[in-house]
Amino acid sequence: MSQFITKLSTRALASEDYKKATNELFRSYVFKMVGQEAKLNKNHVKQLVSVAQYFYRVNDNKFRKEGSSLLSMLIDVCGDMYPEIIVSVV
Repeated sequence: MSQFITKLSTRALASEDYKKATNELFRSYVFKMVGQEAKLNKNHVKQLVSVAQYFYRVNDNKFRKEGSSLLSMLIDVCGDMYPEIIVSVV
């Protein structure tokens, strides 16, 4: 199972969808940090939460740090907006 999760996580990290979703997350995170409205697409939130959960299952600090960063930014940006999604990973 761990080999499967590692391959899945590696593919997710390299995918264009992941790059788009993380770019949207980072943009929203920066907006929120400077006091502007931060909106994040619910589908991207779901996608990023799922990917972060995969990253945490990989026995590699690189993936775990990426997952930690994702979850931290997600909670900051949209913890209030989408509590049902965020609660599932905490």
